[in-house]
Amino acid sequence: MAVYPIVQFKNLENTKRILLRFDFSYYQLYQNKFLEFIQALMEAGKQVVVLASGPEALISQALKEIKKIYSHDYCQFSCTEGIDFSVTIQKIQAEPEARLCFLTGLDDYGPEKYLDRSFTEQLSLLGDVYIIESLHLHGKLSSSVALLPLLLPTYYGPSTADDWQVLSDLKKNLFGKRSSIILGGPVDFSKFEALSTILPKLDYLLMGTAWTSYFWNKKTRQLLHKETESFAKILKKFAGKVIYPLDFMAARYEAKSGRYDLRLAKSNEIESKDILVDLGPETIRYYALLMKESDNIIYDNLLSPNTNEPGHADKILTLALANRSRGKALGLSLGRPLLDLLVKENLNGFMDIVVAEDTAVYKFFLNK
Repeated sequence: MAVYPIVQFKNLENTKRILLRFDFSYYQLYQNKFLEFIQALMEAGKQVVVLASGPEALISQALKEIKKIYSHDYCQFSCTEGIDFSVTIQKIQAEPEARLCFLTGLDDYGPEKYLDRSFTEQLSLLGDVYIIESLHLHGKLSSSVALLPLLLPTYYGPSTADDWQVLSDLKKNLFGKRSSIILGGPVDFSKFEALSTILPKLDYLLMGTAWTSYFWNKKTRQLLHKETESFAKILKKFAGKVIYPLDFMAARYEAKSGRYDLRLAKSNEIESKDILVDLGPETIRYYALLMKESDNIIYDNLLSPNTNEPGHADKILTLALANRSRGKALGLSLGRPLLDLLVKENLNGFMDIVVAEDTAVYKFFLNK
């Protein structure tokens, strides 16, 4: 992960056009800081072109609000398949200074999704400098926008700078104090190397349902990949640090009824044909106690990803995180469910940082 300087207005004195990338998945977290930064740029007479990332519905909702604020200085363009993108570039370039332009549809646009140098060169025509206002966007290295730092002077924006500082501070302190990782989400092979390096320094690795299903000896399965076998050996070597659930909400398909029957089961009652839907009450209490004892906590994704919605365990343990007696927490969220839960319960203020690209953060921990 590259490290860029934090933008200062002295860096922008001789520039007229700012190309800024922002992820609207996190607009509700960074709204005030984002709008303050935009306002300062506009007052300085800059033309600001925002590359809008994130779900289209969230982008549309946010832009309706922003358009009301900058009604006379607002313009919007879209990346559309079948339309010559150079025409869009020319239209944006023709806009006057002190103008706020948004370029939408970028994430699903063909030339953006795959490394296309010519597309990157076209985007670079829209700015004199490039500002990254979303920390987690570093993880998307396959996109054409990832090449922009090769063509334009690149800086972190205010929100990214704050998050980066928190992340750096936590990296310094994470393994010097009592630290835990709550390992949720689906099994991600790209995390094996970082977890193998981090695990010896951790106090606890609390396993979610998907990781438990894959590696737990009660649910033994054939490990087909060398990377998986190696990571399984690491988990076994540091078994004292790896905490598996004590009980589960489990589902089992019944052929006669043609449905899944749910039941609460102890860990020794689980069989290979059971699907682990959520953590049980004993596990939730135990995990909450270990979190309370931890100075630093990484909450990595939903503990019950099979439902794609926060389960009972996530709802309880995010509250436990907010009410912990001491320490800081680094929140890692891939996708929106965990973020939505934190915001809905007004708990996001208890997380020092929420990052969508959690694999990028694991890579950050690997960097020396």
